[in-house]
Amino acid sequence: MFQASMRSPSMEPFKQQKVEDFYDIGEELGSGQFAIVKKCREKSTGLEYAAKFIKKRQSRASRRGVSREEIEREVSILRQV
Repeated sequence: MFQASMRSPSMEPFKQQKVEDFYDIGEELGSGQFAIVKKCREKSTGLEYAAKFIKKRQSRASRRGVSREEIEREVSILRQV
């Protein structure tokens, strides 16, 4: 699922939909501290993209988890790309 928060005025209103309804998710291209990048293809156009999936929950590997501020900072950076 993908979501947008209402907390920041620059973000879209909250949406909760399955990303798989719109994209075919492919192989993992890379990963980082709190995200995984995967190859995907938009079903309606066939265009290929790299999609970044941000982990919202604390994983076993990370005891501190990911703060909302870190996620919002990451989204802000990606919007500039």
